[in-house]
Amino acid sequence: MNKRLLGSIVMASSFALVLLVASVLFSSNHTQAQKMSAAGSGGKSNVAAQSTPAAKGHSPAGIWSDIAPFPTITIQSTPGSYPLKLKRAGAAAYFPNGKLYTLGGRHGVDGVDYPLQWIYEYTPGNPGSWVRKNALLDGSQVGSRYTANMAVSVLTDANGVRIYAVGGSSIDSIATPAVRVYDPGADSLTSSDVWPANPVRVPGGWAVYNNKMYIFGGFSDVGAGGVFTDTWRFDPMAPAGSKWTQLPTANLNLGRAFIAGGTLDGKIYAIGGDTWNAGTRTLVPVTNVEMMDP
Repeated sequence: MNKRLLGSIVMASSFALVLLVASVLFSSNHTQAQKMSAAGSGGKSNVAAQSTPAAKGHSPAGIWSDIAPFPTITIQSTPGSYPLKLKRAGAAAYFPNGKLYTLGGRHGVDGVDYPLQWIYEYTPGNPGSWVRKNALLDGSQVGSRYTANMAVSVLTDANGVRIYAVGGSSIDSIATPAVRVYDPGADSLTSSDVWPANPVRVPGGWAVYNNKMYIFGGFSDVGAGGVFTDTWRFDPMAPAGSKWTQLPTANLNLGRAFIAGGTLDGKIYAIGGDTWNAGTRTLVPVTNVEMMDP
């Protein structure tokens, strides 16, 4: 065998070896990627998870789908069972157990509506299910339930992750400064420092930043009525009696009620809302949007 032929054989063998190694590496990486993809989708491949959304209890992307409706209810004022027609309730997604909670609110149309003490838990699925919890908000007397228009958010305090419900109003539009703390794991309610805003009002808008709740603006229907500009910060980790701080430099430029609040890129937004016409006793919607750096 001459040297030229021997060199060709060696080069061909080396090239084949390189191809073999590359094939093994690609196969290994592809298998690992499939395992990681399956682990991220509950042990199933992404293809299977995406092609069968109903099996996971999810609706197709970009489409609203009906899920389990509220169960029927019975109320003291009217005998019989009725579908729950819920409004002015608070809601929060509780990430430790992956469930959704609604707190309080009213049942029925304005003028003949009924204030609710109840907390409902929604377990996701297809269509999922609702369960009324045993814990009850506020008093047993209908006029002592301040469970409409509460500011509801998830915060972490010294005891763990909790759902906080701040303020609210009764069926007679009387506001409360109460702060309720709901523990979904124990299905129990406790209280925290009352909101010291004066006069008492329902929250205008709210948002959470850095595990603190910010409440801005507000509305009172008592007397001449009015809207407010002040901003308050609630720190669930602060000692009892010192959880609330009014931010003296953070008054809204326009006092208003029923504001949409949100947090984005470290800023808090107060979007829209209503001003108050004391002469006609009507709420007047506005287009104002404000931003604050907390």
